[in-house]
Amino acid sequence: MGNQSETLVDKVVNRFIESAGREGYTAGKKLPIQDVMQKTYGVSRNTMREALKKLETMGIVSIRQGDGTYFNGLEMQADISRLYPLLQLNDTDLDELMEARKILETKTAEMAALRATEEDIKGLEELLQRMEKCRDEISQYTENDSKFHLCIAKSSHNSIIYKFVKLIYDMMNAQQEEIAKMPHLPNISYAYHLDLVKYIKERNPKQAAELMLEHIENAHQRLKRSKMNNGL
Repeated sequence: MGNQSETLVDKVVNRFIESAGREGYTAGKKLPIQDVMQKTYGVSRNTMREALKKLETMGIVSIRQGDGTYFNGLEMQADISRLYPLLQLNDTDLDELMEARKILETKTAEMAALRATEEDIKGLEELLQRMEKCRDEISQYTENDSKFHLCIAKSSHNSIIYKFVKLIYDMMNAQQEEIAKMPHLPNISYAYHLDLVKYIKERNPKQAAELMLEHIENAHQRLKRSKMNNGL
């Protein structure tokens, strides 16, 4: 069932990309509400929501809580389409992906501490508040956790690094939720995120980078132990 659902989500994503021009979508245009879109595409509410989340991860739309979904454009699609075959992971890929996260995200944390604007910091603090409120809701926590890391990448103000981090989080989607299910992990994760914002606000790039590295290494080791304990 999982693979069928994923295939249906991908079909909606591809159909949206192909029809965006015909629908007259231009950068900044607000999309119809989700109920209307799910009827247009003939899919369930859950499938439409997952398709929109994937489009957001690809940079094609922006979902604004309490406001709606906005079209950004298809500039990133050429970049993503060439890398899309990588999105199916095996265990070896996961180790290499976590290694890539350590390289990329320690740098984004360092750069965010040097470059983050007041608006960037406000965005991080808002995500922290959401994460604190949904620590018992794994799916919601995972979604906000990913958005937090993307917000740090965006705060680096390097668009190329940001694109790579976005791609990684699309690839990491299932694993992120698996990590968050581990005992006490949301509380441990939240503490790391709280200190990351602190170091970014203090303009302390060294501490921000070191903490990000520790955070990712901690999650990686816990995930490896979990797979070993489950005989995977």
